[in-house]
Amino acid sequence: SSDRCYTILDPRKLDTPVCKQNIDTSSGILMPFYDNDTSLLFLAGKGDGNVRYYEIEDSSPYIHYVSDYKSATPQLGMCMRPKTACDVGSCEVVSMVKACKNLLEPIHFCVPRKSELFQDDIFPDTPGQDPAMSASEWLGGANKGPIKVSLEGGFVAKAKPEFQPVAVKEVKEEKPKTEAEWRTEVNDLTKRVAYLEAE
Repeated sequence: SSDRCYTILDPRKLDTPVCKQNIDTSSGILMPFYDNDTSLLFLAGKGDGNVRYYEIEDSSPYIHYVSDYKSATPQLGMCMRPKTACDVGSCEVVSMVKACKNLLEPIHFCVPRKSELFQDDIFPDTPGQDPAMSASEWLGGANKGPIKVSLEGGFVAKAKPEFQPVAVKEVKEEKPKTEAEWRTEVNDLTKRVAYLEAE
């Protein structure tokens, strides 16, 4: 069967899924991406242009459909950029890059907000670029949580554009020349050529 579906499993009991739902019918695989800060799950279909996203929660029914991104250009692959690459001023919670046949297309998922203040409810502290431990510590069995950073320091409020009126120049429409006007122009040019050749 070529039915595509998602399944949510409890790691304490992997033999019985807590939720399973068919999405559509296609031969392309689903590429899942999860944003831990917003609890959003993104499912990108390989070979088509759709990216569906859902909200995950701890209680039943565990998953809620939010919306989907549709495009006529099929995707060969997809990746999620670090949260620090998101445009916080535009309330961009997830930034992805879509691999097409001849180009890489950025996709922006934004939460509509009217306030220009920093939205701390959708931008909690997020893992930064500094590693939590060294390779030798990890090989020694250490386990540490990520070093988180605040995105508020990188928040830049959008500047309101200043209204600047622009004068519109009147464009005079030229009427097509009549046959008599064309004949006059040709005669003038002929006389001009004869005069230049005679010099």
